[in-house]
Amino acid sequence: MINKNIKINNILILYCLILLLFTVGIIIVGFNKSFDITDEGGFLLTFKHVDIYRGGIYNYHIIITKLTDWLEPGIISYRWMALTLTLLSSLIFSIGLYKWLKANFNTTKVYSSFFFIFIFITIGSLLYYSAGITTIHNNTLTNFYLEACAGFILFAISFYPKKVIQPISLTLILLIGILCAFSFFTKFSTGILQLFIYSLFILLYGKKKISENIYLLSSLFLGCLIGFSIYILFFQDYQLWIKNFKIEYVMLSDHAPDLLLKRYLKNIFDLIYYLVRNYLWILLFPFFISIQTKLPLKYRGDKKFLKIVSIVFLSIFSIYQIVRYKFYCGVFANPSWTNAYFYVVVLVTQLSLIFWFRIKGMNSYAHVIKNNYNNFIVILLLLGTPVMGAFGTANPIFLNILMHAGVWFGIILIFIFYLSRVIKSSFVLSLFVLVPVFITCSQVADGTIYHPYYAALGKNKATFFQQTEKITTIPVLNGIYVDTAEKRFFTGVYEILKKNNFPKGYPILGYYIPGIIYAVDGISPGVPLFYNAKRDISGLELFDYQKFPPVIMVTDDLPLDLNLVAAMKIKGVVFPDDYLFVDQIYCPNTKSMLKVYFHKKS
Repeated sequence: MINKNIKINNILILYCLILLLFTVGIIIVGFNKSFDITDEGGFLLTFKHVDIYRGGIYNYHIIITKLTDWLEPGIISYRWMALTLTLLSSLIFSIGLYKWLKANFNTTKVYSSFFFIFIFITIGSLLYYSAGITTIHNNTLTNFYLEACAGFILFAISFYPKKVIQPISLTLILLIGILCAFSFFTKFSTGILQLFIYSLFILLYGKKKISENIYLLSSLFLGCLIGFSIYILFFQDYQLWIKNFKIEYVMLSDHAPDLLLKRYLKNIFDLIYYLVRNYLWILLFPFFISIQTKLPLKYRGDKKFLKIVSIVFLSIFSIYQIVRYKFYCGVFANPSWTNAYFYVVVLVTQLSLIFWFRIKGMNSYAHVIKNNYNNFIVILLLLGTPVMGAFGTANPIFLNILMHAGVWFGIILIFIFYLSRVIKSSFVLSLFVLVPVFITCSQVADGTIYHPYYAALGKNKATFFQQTEKITTIPVLNGIYVDTAEKRFFTGVYEILKKNNFPKGYPILGYYIPGIIYAVDGISPGVPLFYNAKRDISGLELFDYQKFPPVIMVTDDLPLDLNLVAAMKIKGVVFPDDYLFVDQIYCPNTKSMLKVYFHKKS
């Protein structure tokens, strides 16, 4: 039996390692493939013109540029940075989880091997790429802060209850405070939540003296103060930041708290509806098991046979659900973006099994929680970590939760340790590793190759294999491979502007095209990405229209908003009367003609 388990464990590690290397390989090979003219273009535009896009609510571009500008990075370099940061955060979290598991569970099992933990957690962290290749941006930094803080916390509490207050614990809590401050400047809603949740965790975890809590909280808030000071001293002047924060906050008309909460409640209701609709019947299992055990001996079925039948049936049902809801595909292959549901189902299944078995020898659920209180608090923290990262987004909340769901893989491991107390089959336990690993790697591969963000939301559905045309005539895109239609579009726009003597660094106004503006060495006045009329008008308030009347690029299906045109007129620039139509080119992303207008004074 021991040899059999060792064999299964070795196969498990090899399986995870092969899939990890395969997935990372796909990501790296995709670094020079395609270019998203919407979000990715907007991120790159902010890095290139960090002095124009002031920073207030989101300051990720200021942080990234200050730290990396000396490298003079291009698109591919920024993509490498995103992967490096993702792997680094995974390493930090893995170290913390390993130390905590070693302190709280039987460490003789394969699941407590640091090598295995790092592989498993890293695969989970790669969910950041379920939407395809992207450059480093605010979500990359947020994911790093969340995973690193989770790792630091687990490492710090791994010494409990032997010695709570010691230099290494206080130092780790201090580092968490510093990261909370930078998280605030990256995405202020997440930073605030982190500081609150970590403070609450310190107070609730373990039976500590008041003085010990004060020491730990003091370290946290001191770290936060240090992080805030570092940002103000080296990244952005305080007065400038506070001024820009007020301006940017007013501009976020689609991020109003009441509007976001309504969206989140709907997203949560949709998840509950999905779980009830598809899994409520499984609650009948404990009922039938309890009935079966109380029947006369001659009417009871063979336990081994019943277990095998149950496992086979549930496996077939799980495969059916995975195929039905396309959980094996990239996040944008699903219209409702519900890939995160799969990981919720895995966790709920594990938790249900734990409570059904009542963790061997415990007679009540209350007893289970009482005797595992500290672990319960840790699980709650890890469960809420991706939610902290997603909070504040205008997207469906589970779309952003998926980007930060690598921490949930830590919960899967914790639950496996609990289940190992009552489930002795290494094969059955390994299913909770095999299936999530396969689905995660499948999502990342599909999201990179067949359903990347740039192809999923735009109308140009070119896949990874169609990105074969190398761009050589546009300096900032040199070395990037795109499909034939995209190459014709990029080079066409570049030639139109060049023919009309477009000056480098001049403003261009258009919807959903910051990537084009970045590629031709222009700037997007006011805000990097124009798409919301109210926000656009607020962004343009600080722009000098008359001195720099922008080049305008619009399509017939998405003309300039009338309110925006009116705001420009007040400033002395009248569209279309003051403009000349110079040329047009087919845009594959919108399947329409992009029309280019120059101001008559240009």
